[in-house]
Amino acid sequence: MKAYEAYCHLNPDNHVVWQNMGVAHILLLDKVKAQECFQKALEINPDYEMPRKNLRILKDATKDDLKRMVEEHQLLWFNKGG
Repeated sequence: MKAYEAYCHLNPDNHVVWQNMGVAHILLLDKVKAQECFQKALEINPDYEMPRKNLRILKDATKDDLKRMVEEHQLLWFNKGG
């Protein structure tokens, strides 16, 4: 996580890193921070579909849902799509 945070600080306009940091926050079960990162990715690149899809997935997700998503890899990971 610290690597993403450092990279985002050095390159705040990199939408892919913000998307990936959002996924990292999901792995930590931090829905709020994940949503913030996905929103930031969309602010930088409004056409970037991956964070938009992840925000829809997270909209009504509970902590138990997050745990299941992590286990089942249901989020769109690191530019692989899904």
